[in-house]
Amino acid sequence: MSALKSTLRLEGYFIKPFFKSILILLVFPLAFAFGNQSVSVGITVTMGIAMLFASYNFVQEEKGNVAQIFGVLPIDEKTRVKGRYLFVVLAGLITLVFAVILSSLVGVWGGFFAAEEVVLGSLLGMLVFSLFVSIQLPMFYKYGYSKARFFTFIPYILVVVLAPTATMIAKDMDTQALNNWMQTLMQNPALFAVLGAAAALVISLLLFFISYRLSVGILKRKMKN
Repeated sequence: MSALKSTLRLEGYFIKPFFKSILILLVFPLAFAFGNQSVSVGITVTMGIAMLFASYNFVQEEKGNVAQIFGVLPIDEKTRVKGRYLFVVLAGLITLVFAVILSSLVGVWGGFFAAEEVVLGSLLGMLVFSLFVSIQLPMFYKYGYSKARFFTFIPYILVVVLAPTATMIAKDMDTQALNNWMQTLMQNPALFAVLGAAAALVISLLLFFISYRLSVGILKRKMKN
């Protein structure tokens, strides 16, 4: 546990130089919320920007030889990866709370606040963050930040490709049953929030677990070479 705490402290220390720029970037999506008159847009865009938490410390490792610091500390590869994943997840959760509060305030001020949009934006934001970060982290561990920057666009490409495909498939399907189910959920906001949160949590945990296992294996192989 002490090794994990030390890793978390180091992760927080390494990201300090980027802290001001992160705050500025996280406030920027509020313009999207106001421009689109949608709280959910503000939350989702903020969580998309929060993916930067996954890359900043890899930048520091390349520029400042941070790997040498870990090399002299009694921290094994598994704990090192676990600490980074835990740090990214905690940063994501803090950002989500930050996004919900500020986007809701903008919604109240602009007269377009809706509780269901807060729920929808939070769920979508959590899933977007989990999916993209889970793909990016193993790439950074395997190739390093400089070489893996191209691969960070893969999640965006997937969204662009899969979204139209999903729309076409949906048009060819009998969606009456799905529409009825969605209407039932929307008429029961509490049920929608609970089921949505449970589904988003399970999917996020599964994505992070698979990603974590991949990253541990990659780092162990690199340390042996």
